[in-house]
Amino acid sequence: MPRHFVRHLIPLLGLLMAFMPIFSTPTPSIAQVTTTVTLATVDVGVAETTWVEGRIACGVAEGCSGFSITVRFDRELVRVQTAEIGPYLGAQVFEAQNMVDNAAGTVQLSAAALQPIPAGAENILFRLEVGGLYPGQAALEVAEIEVVNPNGETLPASGGAGAANVYETGKIPFFSPPVNEWEVAFVSERDGNPEIYSIMANGSGLRRLTENDVLDGGPTWSPDGARIAFHSQRDGGLDIYVMNADGSGVQRLTDHGATDYAPAWSPDGGRIAFVSERNGNADIFVMNADGSNVQQITSDQAQETQPVWSPDGSKIAYASNAGGTYEIVVINADGTAPQQITNLFGANGWHPAYNGIGTLVALSIERDNLADIYTMTPAGQNVTRLTPESDQLTSTDWSPDSRYLAHMSTQTGITDLYVLDTARDYLFRLTEDPDEDYDPDWRPVGESGPCAIRTSDPFIQLRVGPGLNRTVFTYVPVNQDVLVTGQITDGDGILWYEIDKTQIIGGEQVNGLFVRASEVSAVGACGSLPPSEGTPIIPDVPRPTPGDGSWGPCGSCDTCGHPGECVTSPSGECLWDPATCGPP
Repeated sequence: MPRHFVRHLIPLLGLLMAFMPIFSTPTPSIAQVTTTVTLATVDVGVAETTWVEGRIACGVAEGCSGFSITVRFDRELVRVQTAEIGPYLGAQVFEAQNMVDNAAGTVQLSAAALQPIPAGAENILFRLEVGGLYPGQAALEVAEIEVVNPNGETLPASGGAGAANVYETGKIPFFSPPVNEWEVAFVSERDGNPEIYSIMANGSGLRRLTENDVLDGGPTWSPDGARIAFHSQRDGGLDIYVMNADGSGVQRLTDHGATDYAPAWSPDGGRIAFVSERNGNADIFVMNADGSNVQQITSDQAQETQPVWSPDGSKIAYASNAGGTYEIVVINADGTAPQQITNLFGANGWHPAYNGIGTLVALSIERDNLADIYTMTPAGQNVTRLTPESDQLTSTDWSPDSRYLAHMSTQTGITDLYVLDTARDYLFRLTEDPDEDYDPDWRPVGESGPCAIRTSDPFIQLRVGPGLNRTVFTYVPVNQDVLVTGQITDGDGILWYEIDKTQIIGGEQVNGLFVRASEVSAVGACGSLPPSEGTPIIPDVPRPTPGDGSWGPCGSCDTCGHPGECVTSPSGECLWDPATCGPP
C-alpha cells in the first residue's frame, strides 16, 4: 500500500458511497493541534496474551476520518496474534490494510470511516493482541503515521511508544519464526491413523497431505522444497513414495516384498537414502530419486536405521546397534570407511541430523526411556546437551537457518511438536492437539541455506562483543564455514556478525563472539539475520586484592561469589562474563 493514500481515499469513498458526505472543495484548515496516537504499556506472561490499545487524540474538531500506521515491535520477545480496527472510526469502516508480520516485527494498518465520526466516539483507534515469548521488556512504537480529516487533508500527526513487559509463567509459548515462509511437514494421528500434514512454523495453515486408512509417515522435503519423500503401507507392504508439496502426484519408488522406510534426500536432490530389511535385517540403501539404481550401503548383521546425508553429500550418518546399543556411525556415501563417532556408554543414540553447513550434528540420547537432545561436531566431539529436562524425544530436524531444532515432546502429557532455540535454550510449541504429532521436517527455503562466514586469513579476530574496543578471544578458523546467529551495528556504524560460539573451542565460556563483517566472506541467507543483543562492555577496572569485593587476578575474582567468573582466552587474555557478575 503506497504512502499518502488515505487523503485520496476519503474523497473517493465520498463519491462512491451515498451515505458518505461529499467534500468537493477542500476547506482551508484553521488552527490545528497535532494529532497523536499513543500505545499503552501492558504486562503479559510467557505463552499468554493481552491487548495493547492504540489511542488517538484528534487535533481537529471535525474528527480524524482515516489513518495509515506502521507499528514496530520487538519480535524477539513478543508476537502479535491479531490486529483490530476501531471503535473510534465508527461501525462502518473501510479496512484497506491489516497485515501482521511477526518475522519483520511490524503491523501495518490502514482504514477510513464510511460515516461521520460519531459524537463522543471512544478514542481507541486500533488494538493489538500481543503474546509473550521471552521474559523482558518488548518495545512497541508507532514508526510511521498518516492521519486525514473528512476532506482528505493530511493532518499534523505523531506517534508514541509503549511496551509489553513479559514475565515468566513456566508456560510454553508458540513459535514465532524469523522467516514467514518456514513450513514443517510432520506425521499426525489426529484423524485416527498416521497421516502426513504440513503447518507453517507459526502454527497457522495446517494442511493434510495424505489420506489413507494405513500408515503414511517419515516425511522429508526435497532440497528444492518441491516434493516430499515418505513411506507408506497404502499398497500392502511398507515402501518409499514421493509426492508434490501439496500432496498431489504420488509416485511409488520401491516395490519389494520386504519393508522399506525412512527416506532421506541427498543435498543435490538426485538420490534418496533409505532403510530396507530386504536382506534379513535393517540396512542402509541408496537409490536414484526416481527409484532406479538401488545400491546397498551397509551389510553387517546389526540393525542400521535413520540415515541422514551430510550437507556436502559425501557421507551418510545413521544409528547402528552393532555394539548392543545404538551409536551414531558415519560412512562414505559409496559405502566405504564406516566410523562410529559416539561412545554413549550403554545409552542409545538416535536421529542424527546435520545442521545446514555441516558443522554440528544434533542427536537424541536415550537411557531408561528418557532422552535429551545434544549437539556434537561431525567427528563426535564437544558433545553439548541442549534440553533442560529429559523427555521422550523422536526425530530432530534443524530449521533452514540452523538456529532452531524441531522435535517431538511429551513433557505436557500430550505428544506434540516443539521448537528448541539453540542459542538461548528456550522451548516453543509448534502444535497442540490431543493426538500424537511427530517426525517433523523443515521445508527448505530457496537455495541460500543458513548464513555462514568463511576466511582464509588466519588472523581475523573474534571478539567477546561487537566493537573494536572489545577483547580479542581468538581467531576465526581458516577455510571453514562458521554459522552466523545474528548481526549488530556498533556505535561507530560498523556491522558485526555474531557467530555460533559452540563452534569455537572454549567459546561457551563467554556471552557471545563477534567478527567484523567486512573482514570475512558471507554466504547463505545473511540478509534476514535477527538483531543481536551484543554484550555489555567489559569495564577496564583495577583488580587489586581478591576478597574485598573487587576484581583480582584472572581466576580469583569473587565479586558475586561464583566460581569461574573470570576465564582465560585461548590466546591467554583475561576475560570475564557479565552474565554472572556485574562490575564492582
